[in-house]
Amino acid sequence: MIQHPNLDPTTRRYMAVELSSDLAAGALPSSRRLTLAGEQVFPSLIDAAITDHDDDRLEREVASCGRLLSSRRRSTARLDRFRSVCLSQLRQRWPRGSSAATTSVG
Repeated sequence: MIQHPNLDPTTRRYMAVELSSDLAAGALPSSRRLTLAGEQVFPSLIDAAITDHDDDRLEREVASCGRLLSSRRRSTARLDRFRSVCLSQLRQRWPRGSSAATTSVG
């Protein structure tokens, strides 16, 4: 599991505010790999990961219940790249060691 030592309740609140802003602006990143059902529940899944869980739980939830398109051409390397890109985007938005006190919201 990825450790986020500074992911305290205050930081999670900032993340939730940013997610709400992204949703209102229609700017939440998505993936062509999500099914229609996956696209519909992704905002609530990422919200749950921010408020109560972690990125490992988000990954499991997205991968379950037919939320990802299946493909015979899918390879482990492609899934690893997809996960790497997703985690990279999360780390860019919420880098480790960042302090919620220095992050502006609004």
